[in-house]
Amino acid sequence: MIKYTFKRILYMLFVFSIMTVILFSLFNMIPGDPARAEVEMLKDQLKPDEYEYAYQQARERLGLSKILKEPLKTTVFINIFAVIIGLSLTIPLGILTAVKKNSTIDKIVQVLTIIGHSIPVFIFALIFIYFFAVRLQKFPVSGMSTPNLSGTSWL
Repeated sequence: MIKYTFKRILYMLFVFSIMTVILFSLFNMIPGDPARAEVEMLKDQLKPDEYEYAYQQARERLGLSKILKEPLKTTVFINIFAVIIGLSLTIPLGILTAVKKNSTIDKIVQVLTIIGHSIPVFIFALIFIYFFAVRLQKFPVSGMSTPNLSGTSWL
């Protein structure tokens, strides 16, 4: 069992590192840095240091220097929250269905699992937004604060 677990962890690390290189390469090939496009015409007229300074000023003026920090915090918070909720629901249900194998509870959990995997995630998102944000007014409707947008506050 330990050998199998070790092999799976090594395989996971291998896949993770390959995917990191591939995704990093793909993201770097995407054009679209607005600050670079704004100062590109000055490249021949300025010295390299002056060009870099103009580029950094354009990034600062356009708000691109802080664009990852705040959304990254929000993304990490949402993912950790989702994992905790998911595990706190699925582990007890898995234990319950293992203990009461082939019972009515086991069959209900199996049917709900199949339905849950069959419905697209965005449908669940819309349903949850409707119930928790519109009907119960427990969460903000327009999202959390981001660099260029302040959403509604928590109630």
